[in-house]
Amino acid sequence: MSLNLNTTSPRSIKLMFLISKIGFFASLVFTLIISTTLILSFFGVGLPVKSDVTFEGVSTETKQQIKPSENIKKEEGAFNNKRRGKMGIKDRLNYKHSYFQSLPTTQQLLILSTSLCILYLLTCCTFYFKRFMHQINQGDYFKGETIKNIRLISYLLFSVWLIKTTSSLVVTLCWGEPVLTHPVANIHIATNFPSISVLISACIFWILSHIFLHGARIEKEHELTI
Repeated sequence: MSLNLNTTSPRSIKLMFLISKIGFFASLVFTLIISTTLILSFFGVGLPVKSDVTFEGVSTETKQQIKPSENIKKEEGAFNNKRRGKMGIKDRLNYKHSYFQSLPTTQQLLILSTSLCILYLLTCCTFYFKRFMHQINQGDYFKGETIKNIRLISYLLFSVWLIKTTSSLVVTLCWGEPVLTHPVANIHIATNFPSISVLISACIFWILSHIFLHGARIEKEHELTI
């Protein structure tokens, strides 16, 4: 019989479980918004969210008629200035939508595919972390399901790191300059968080899975001796 080490979870565990549920919901909403924006932009469909903000005197309707090279230069400088002024969510979405449409199809496809992979992998991470916290909240510290959840998180985070690193390398090779210094960094999800943090987090969860696995073995040996 499996040993349940907890009959009443501490408040801190309950709070973390609540935070994990909120985090999963927030990440799901964020993923749906960004992925919808990218998909609509890729297929040339306008966003349902309208904005009256102009970028260096060019409206969101007019700037689509500018040549891509001119559009990139104008909007890049305008976006940096507007970002300092705390651009709103609607304005950011419209900027990203317009800028993305100005890129060549191959670059759009690269950004779309890698961004969707990263977004949905991170959403899966929050889902499995919610399940992990549910098991912890129930007191099932050394159950197979608990260990499986944190191990899956480590694999997913490692996949995110691998996709991000590969994507940044491809962008650097394609555009001939580091991705962080290229204007595409403003819209590519792979450039918005440090890769080393993702890799360290993956390693931490992988180590935790082995710690919990060792605990499960000790628990099993304890039951056999009894």
